[in-house]
Amino acid sequence: MRLLTSTSVEEAVVRRVFEKAKIFGQDVNLQKNSTEANGTGIQYKVEPSVVSMLYQQWVIPLTKRVEVDYLLRHSY
Repeated sequence: MRLLTSTSVEEAVVRRVFEKAKIFGQDVNLQKNSTEANGTGIQYKVEPSVVSMLYQQWVIPLTKRVEVDYLLRHSY
């Protein structure tokens, strides 16, 4: 698995997931009296750091395993 890993690519993917989670994971509040959950006034459905950590620790490794399994099954 180490030979399949490109650390720089994986880090870029995790950063991209974090940024997308920040944008798309916001809890939209249309009332003016919103409470600040994280000091910035933005409330998240799920914290972006949790999403990126799950992606890094679970999604990327599982994806590599599935790809290797697929290649081993379909190689002739």
